[in-house]
Amino acid sequence: MLQVPPGIRERKGGKLKVIVVPHSHNDPGWHKTLEAYYEDQTKHILDNAIEKLVTYPKMKFVWAETVFLDMWWKDADKEQRGTLCVLCVSLGRRCLCRHYDV
Repeated sequence: MLQVPPGIRERKGGKLKVIVVPHSHNDPGWHKTLEAYYEDQTKHILDNAIEKLVTYPKMKFVWAETVFLDMWWKDADKEQRGTLCVLCVSLGRRCLCRHYDV
């Protein structure tokens, strides 16, 4: 059982609501080339995220690196692009991409 850390008051009913937001992070060009990161892992992460977002309508997903999303979009077929658009617009989900200025 999860222990409540000292200094945090107990919740009513003793239950703690935990929200887990799937987030994946790849640093473009950190240990591999941009293309190698994309082919080895990023493409699969985005493919799987979209599949799970369709399966679980209440699920949210956070993505940080727009360069990889752009690469995925260029590789995606018409159906995959359409699915992403439906997830972002038609179902009322907010699609946010964060840009890091380093």
